[in-house]
Amino acid sequence: MVFNRHQIMEQLWDGGYFGEAHSTVVHIQHIREKIEPDPKKPHYILTVRSTGYKFAEDVVEPPYDS
Repeated sequence: MVFNRHQIMEQLWDGGYFGEAHSTVVHIQHIREKIEPDPKKPHYILTVRSTGYKFAEDVVEPPYDS
C-alpha cells in the first residue's frame, strides 16, 4: 500500500496537520537515517515516484559490514 505525503502527516498529527508537504520528505529522511543500513539505498521505506511511500513487502536483511 502506498501512502502520499498528506496521508502520512494526517495520521501522524491525528488530522490536525496544516504544514508543508515537504516536511514529510525530511521526516522520512530522518527515519531512514535511523533504521536503514544505507539511507541512500533504502530497504524498508521505499519511495514510489510521484506518489508517496510504502513499506517493503519482502524485506531481505541487507549485508552488514563487520
